[in-house]
Amino acid sequence: MKFNRIIELSDEGINLASRLDAGQLDDIGKAVAKGYRDDLDSRREWENRNADALKLAMQYYERKSWPWEGASNVRYPLITTTAMQYNARAYPALVPGREVVKIKTFDGKKDEGLVMMEKALNWAIMDESSEWEEETDKLLMIQPLIGFVVKKIFFDPQHQRIRSQVVLPQNFVVDYYAKSLESAARKTHVLSYTQNEMEEMFRLDWFRRVEMGPVDREVRDFHSAVDEIHGFQRPPSSEECVVLEQHCWLDLDEDGYAEPYVVHILEKNDEVLRIFPRFQKIFFARQGDVIEGTNTDLIKMGYKIARIQPEEYFIKYGFIPSPDGSIYDIGLGVLLAPGNEAVNSLLNQLIDAGTLSNVQGGLLSRGIRIRSGDIDIQPGRWHRTDADAEELAKGIYPWPIKEPSGTLFSLLGLLIDAGQQVGSVSEAMMGAMPGQNTAATTMMASLEQGMQVFSAIYKRTFRSMSKEFRQWFDLTIRFVDPSMVNKLQGQVVPVADPNIVSATQRMMKAQALVERATVAPNLYGNEGLIEAERRFLEALQVENIETLLHPGEFDEQQAQAIQQQTEAMMQAEQDKSQREWTRTLANAKKDEATIASKQIDDEVKVRESQIAEFKVKSDFEIDKAKLTLDAVKGGNGQG
Repeated sequence: MKFNRIIELSDEGINLASRLDAGQLDDIGKAVAKGYRDDLDSRREWENRNADALKLAMQYYERKSWPWEGASNVRYPLITTTAMQYNARAYPALVPGREVVKIKTFDGKKDEGLVMMEKALNWAIMDESSEWEEETDKLLMIQPLIGFVVKKIFFDPQHQRIRSQVVLPQNFVVDYYAKSLESAARKTHVLSYTQNEMEEMFRLDWFRRVEMGPVDREVRDFHSAVDEIHGFQRPPSSEECVVLEQHCWLDLDEDGYAEPYVVHILEKNDEVLRIFPRFQKIFFARQGDVIEGTNTDLIKMGYKIARIQPEEYFIKYGFIPSPDGSIYDIGLGVLLAPGNEAVNSLLNQLIDAGTLSNVQGGLLSRGIRIRSGDIDIQPGRWHRTDADAEELAKGIYPWPIKEPSGTLFSLLGLLIDAGQQVGSVSEAMMGAMPGQNTAATTMMASLEQGMQVFSAIYKRTFRSMSKEFRQWFDLTIRFVDPSMVNKLQGQVVPVADPNIVSATQRMMKAQALVERATVAPNLYGNEGLIEAERRFLEALQVENIETLLHPGEFDEQQAQAIQQQTEAMMQAEQDKSQREWTRTLANAKKDEATIASKQIDDEVKVRESQIAEFKVKSDFEIDKAKLTLDAVKGGNGQG
């Protein structure tokens, strides 16, 4: 069947598969399946790399038989720890409270309509979509591990609401060398349905009823790659039906220009279940005149379809862009896997060395007779022997086992530190307290230096979340409240600050703003003062801020009073600080004078002691001379 009207192709409520003949459906099903398999083959190496990384991240345990049965095979959670730290920082920064989205205007002003629109969007995301917050939390854990994860934003006709769900990397297939999701030739979402769920889709006429034939080929996906590495083999499930939802381009009207569609096929036999358009905007052109619309009268007037802008369902959340230009970004799993393997090897070597050192073995000569058979070393157990001490000393030869090497300990610590640096996990960022003598400015400078890598990743995440919220708003206009299309005057962006990646930074920035506003309230005005206080309360994650602030009760006189009070308090603090400094200086001088006086006294005492000692010596010499002289005089008289 050939479609002649573009309006027929853009009706989302129609399953176009029911209007095509068997031959066309067969061709479309085979083309969709082939495209999926080609894209899957293009990323095989990526699958294998991440399967190894997931094995480490999931702490999968394998029993070792070398160098002996049951040798140590522990896993150090380096990859898992760094991913947890990223999640712990990014999640509260991007989801600071119940308000996660805001409308940013050019002049920073919002009327009542925009304020109500913000509230409506936040209510829809955080309350009506009960799974959004949990899905975002999951995303921020998968993103650092794999490096590539997408969110699917769509209107669910079954539940009549907008949904946002994380699509696991193993269930989302796109060409490895695609430049972007928007420009990719196709995108395939791998879905799983039970037999009962498939019957529901048939009865709702969402899917075209087809024969559920046998599987004619082996299904291999990301899960299969992981299972192969782990040595698992999944049992075949008769209940699970794999459906491929492919977003691709088809030329159903045969005009030489392919249009964007969503095609569902049954993976096991390529049967087409559903085809519906994903047109967002259609542009008609005639002699340079471009018009947007779907009016068939435009074709009669000589207009031709110039371009069709497809509707995008998926938002990519990347981590670190791949150096080879692939759409699949690099995660911590691949970056840290070699280092994590080395850490595991060193750790197990140290444990095995400690085991050998503590529980020694060796050789026994044949002359040694042990009554109880093989020696079983256990605490408090003694064995009888017929040999004496001298025979035992000669007949036992222990293995020359050394204690664990200190070099291995040093190398282990070096590798762990290097891995944490790659993952931007320092002691300060992990919550460790700095030393008592560490200055606040030094601490902040250290945090800023350590957060550089994380800051770049965080900004990429912020951009992706901005796209998600904008897509949410567009779906709201189409399916919930079309009147909002003329109300938006600005951008729909996350509440989070892309330049603030920690609670400490956020608090310091908000506090500095409040201090500046209170120092010079005449410059900020009433609105500026209230906005500064609002941002401070938001940094504290206080809910229902509007109930605390009352802008109408604040005037210029109060601002001046606050300014005078603030200046008086600052002057008092300054005077107090000056007095304390003067007192400290005086005490220091006093102490210095005391120390100097004591030094002088000590010097005088030393001099006096030296003089006394000299006087004693002098008196002794004088007395000695007198005695000598008297002796001489007596001898001369006698002679």
